[in-house]
Amino acid sequence: MTTVSEMRATRGTKIKEAREILDIAKKAHRELDEEESAKWEALVAEADEIQSKIDNPEGVRSRFAPEPGGGSRERREGMQLAPDEKLSELRGGQGLPDGIQTRELSFGRFIRGLTTGDWRGAAAEQRVLGEAAAGTGGVFVPTPLSAQVIDLARAQSQVVRAGARTVPMEHETLTVARIASDPTPGWKAENAEGVISDPTFDSVVFTARTLFCGVQVSQELIEDAPNAESAIERTLAEALGQELDRVALRGTGTAPEPEGVLNQTGIQTTALAGALVNHNPFSVAVEELQGANYMPNAAIMHPKLAGVIDRFTSVDGQPRLGPPSFQALAKFTTSKIPTDLGGGSDETEAYIGEWPNLWIGVRERLRLEASIHAADGTSGAFRNLQVWIRAWLRADVQLARPSFHVLTGVQV
Repeated sequence: MTTVSEMRATRGTKIKEAREILDIAKKAHRELDEEESAKWEALVAEADEIQSKIDNPEGVRSRFAPEPGGGSRERREGMQLAPDEKLSELRGGQGLPDGIQTRELSFGRFIRGLTTGDWRGAAAEQRVLGEAAAGTGGVFVPTPLSAQVIDLARAQSQVVRAGARTVPMEHETLTVARIASDPTPGWKAENAEGVISDPTFDSVVFTARTLFCGVQVSQELIEDAPNAESAIERTLAEALGQELDRVALRGTGTAPEPEGVLNQTGIQTTALAGALVNHNPFSVAVEELQGANYMPNAAIMHPKLAGVIDRFTSVDGQPRLGPPSFQALAKFTTSKIPTDLGGGSDETEAYIGEWPNLWIGVRERLRLEASIHAADGTSGAFRNLQVWIRAWLRADVQLARPSFHVLTGVQV
């Protein structure tokens, strides 16, 4: 059986080989060729897979393993989902009426039937409604259908696209083990005692925080527009996904808001206090992260900063692509990183990191309520012939390792 120490050593070797590829291209002042790029990506993927196994103490693979009788194995609470894995596929048709599979269901059709009473073309969703627990003004959406909305939100999240892992939570809190420090190897003389040094473990505690989203939709739109179902799905998913991005990056940690990367203990930061004129700050960030035995794989920034970088040119007007370390980073953008920070209200941030070490704990149950009678102090759904929909999920953010470097004070 492979030990954690052996896995860490193997991962270190992969990281070293990947660095050497970048160093060769850097010394030659050139970009990675096709063969080098493919080899670098393969090494990074292998290192990421090893890290996933280290982070899963039970040795559960990143991928779903088929049971002997076929089908998908149910993932245990606390195990991680890679970006391309789905909550809605964890349990297949479990919790649904006989014969219905999760892939048959549509959250949009469920909303249409729930708000209009017209279940034509949504027989499966209507049967699922019969299985849901009724409440005043709404229903609990069954877990597989709830998970579809969470999957849509995850698909819209840039931190998830960068590699952040999703940790399903079945209860309000969840404790997950993580490695606080690596073992220290040492040389020994013949017949002398060897020093035994195990990795130090500690834990993080996910506490489910409530993320709320409300939308108002006209009943005419739901009844008449053929794309109303997908529009509602997309609106909810984009809103939830973008807020997950914001809190995962910049969450204050002051209840009820989770603590994001920027405010986590142990991360690296560099204050630029000026405009970005070249790729050097990214190169330095990668170097320092690699020096701490991390393998940064992506950078996330505001589209405005990405545009500044995109327009870097050399003296002869040719685009500057940057050093290999910058080119090797996948780039993602989100408008949830502010551009009005600093004394002049013209500064932003950029986040470079090994994103699989960012964990987002998510309760699988989404609460949905739809009402044609809801009202507030200025308007009402009944009077305006609207449907007011509110949905909320519960989530938290933790770091497996502080493998992140944040550039602050970047003028744009």
